[in-house]
Amino acid sequence: MSDTVFSYVDLQKENQRLKETPLITAAKLLKLDALEKENIRLRVLLENSFQLGEQVLIAELLSVKLAAYEHTVVVNKGTRFGEHPEQPVLDANGIVGQVIRALLSSSEVMLITDPDHAIPVEVNRNGLRTIAFGTGLPNRLQLPFLAKNADIVPGDLLVTSGLGGVFPAGY
Repeated sequence: MSDTVFSYVDLQKENQRLKETPLITAAKLLKLDALEKENIRLRVLLENSFQLGEQVLIAELLSVKLAAYEHTVVVNKGTRFGEHPEQPVLDANGIVGQVIRALLSSSEVMLITDPDHAIPVEVNRNGLRTIAFGTGLPNRLQLPFLAKNADIVPGDLLVTSGLGGVFPAGY
């Protein structure tokens, strides 16, 4: 009888431990999934850095300001890391903006959607060049210097032209 009671208690403890194991494993799996996605993003950034042929610095966002008249973010890298005003800022998808103010340990970046920002671009399909201006809307740029009969259609990819020397060509 005594052995049966001890066996039952041991079985209850083991059953409880086995019930907790999937929860712990699921939490670890979520963390692994997040790390895997971050690893993919970092590899894409690293691949782009080799295309640039320049030193690339990875920074984290500290704050975001998306007012109607100002689209800026603050990142955790500054002059101590070699940041300087007018430096282009890229992510895995292309140009994000450029540094407008660099402090010792942080920098303020004006996004390309800021109404005061302009960037020389070309249509990837046909090489047509123009300047893209920020509109103040988070997902829209304006191309005011195109002729009415310009060969540009919705869905065309705009890439940096490299004119002006601030932004590298082809992003």
